[in-house]
Amino acid sequence: MILIEKIIFIFVINLILYFCHIKTSKILKVYDKPDKFLKKHHAPVSVLGGFYIYINFFFIFFLFNSNFYYDNKVYLFFFFLSATLVFLIGFLDDKYNLNYILRFIILSFSIAALIFIDSNLQIKNIHVDTFNLNINLNFIQSFIFTLFSVMIFIFAFNMLDGIDLQIGFYTFFIFLIFIFKNLNLAIFLSFLVPLFFFLYLNFKKKVFLGDGGAYLLAFIISYFSIKNYNLNLLKVEEIILFMMLPGVDIIRIFFIRLSMNKNPFFGDLNHIHHIVINKYSLLTTVALIQLLNILPSIIFYLFGSFYLSLCVFLLIYIYLLKKN
Repeated sequence: MILIEKIIFIFVINLILYFCHIKTSKILKVYDKPDKFLKKHHAPVSVLGGFYIYINFFFIFFLFNSNFYYDNKVYLFFFFLSATLVFLIGFLDDKYNLNYILRFIILSFSIAALIFIDSNLQIKNIHVDTFNLNINLNFIQSFIFTLFSVMIFIFAFNMLDGIDLQIGFYTFFIFLIFIFKNLNLAIFLSFLVPLFFFLYLNFKKKVFLGDGGAYLLAFIISYFSIKNYNLNLLKVEEIILFMMLPGVDIIRIFFIRLSMNKNPFFGDLNHIHHIVINKYSLLTTVALIQLLNILPSIIFYLFGSFYLSLCVFLLIYIYLLKKN
């Protein structure tokens, strides 16, 4: 099949998922129930967004497996297995509320195994043009740094999923960057289809993404970011900028929770989207957060200044944090 036929096929799959949504929700019985603290929606909402993303990943993987940088079928199998385990641990957490230590261990193992098997997934060199920085890492350093980076991004990405539409639009923006730079074009054009469906269902409060979806999307973004960086198709500055929002917010939240003698892994309402939505409507909040996310990257592409991009991000971020 040519690309357009494959995308139409993905569209049909999502139409089926859309019209079967209520029935699927009743079968799988994965709901996010309000608790009047972190979860303020008025009625239980299906947490099948991640399940739908995984179904799409399954078909996209088999339609475009030659675009996943693997000629070796053994490597392809381990990549698919790792992605599946990453999704499953999040999905099971959505359903059974797993212990966070167990989640951390299984996630770490799933990702570490793939990084160990695929040496081309390891970050062996850190090169930042802006700071004239070039650091070469040995095998152990590379393995640990790569694992740490992916794990941090997965948890930071998941913390973005605190209000409707936010994580969907954030993912949409990152996928557009890959498309704009003509990286893995077929894969990310195809992924835009389920994102549109998810955003619609999420806007209608019919579905949440859940940990399963957040973990899987973060894993996919991390994987392609590292692969394209190692091929010199992405710069460190570009990756930092489109990962800046979840990264900076998780660091801020981590220190706030420690200063209050709280477990840094337990949720609260101190995220930037929680603060902004107390002042504005949902759509305005999402727009402002996405402006914070998108504008620094646009400035970098237009002017090539990483310093200017950082300053713009920090100014908007600090402004949005103001409670009054």
